[in-house]
Amino acid sequence: MRTISLMMLGGLIMLLAGCSNPFLVNYDGTRFPKTSTAKRITDVPDDSKFSLIGTSSFSSTATPGDNDAIAAAEQVGANMVQWDSAYQGTRTQLELEPIYGPYTSGAAMAEGGSLISVEYPVEERWYRYHARFYRDSADQ
Repeated sequence: MRTISLMMLGGLIMLLAGCSNPFLVNYDGTRFPKTSTAKRITDVPDDSKFSLIGTSSFSSTATPGDNDAIAAAEQVGANMVQWDSAYQGTRTQLELEPIYGPYTSGAAMAEGGSLISVEYPVEERWYRYHARFYRDSADQ
């Protein structure tokens, strides 16, 4: 549970910081010179030809895709990236929105009503993302 909370916090911090590529921000591994021909794969490559150079894991309400994963792979020098996502759940919380409410008396009536806060539910769908970055063993 603590790991999930930390991953969610990391994803939230990343989103608040305005980072554009969560796969790259959360990358953990070795970096090589940039490549320009990375591609997404769906199966684990042959160990004798490709080496795992790093991983990236995070939780987010944002929806990164293949372009983000491939761009991160190119930045860290990987030839291939394999990634997946898993639904973690929905979180609903109440947020306050200030609005002008019904007229009251006195000065508030003259200004068009009283400023009140109205609660409304906000639903967030959280996903866990995990990417594995591979590099051609001949390039190392």
